[in-house]
Amino acid sequence: FYRLAAESVRTIDSTGAGDAFSAALAAGMRWFDGEPFVNALRHANRVAALSTETIGTAPAMPTSDAVRARFGDAP
Repeated sequence: FYRLAAESVRTIDSTGAGDAFSAALAAGMRWFDGEPFVNALRHANRVAALSTETIGTAPAMPTSDAVRARFGDAP
């Protein structure tokens, strides 16, 4: 198992954070194929964290560009 530290965000609404995590983990498993699984988990954790800074579900789903802008390119 892995234990990741929570990302520092200003949470407004956690609705949809689990969905954001699941979708980002699936995408991360593809993007980080051949790399340690923790990279996909870290990516999913960041997407879910960022999704809590916007009210709602669909409007809160961050793009990969938004995740990179906030947390950098490193997984």
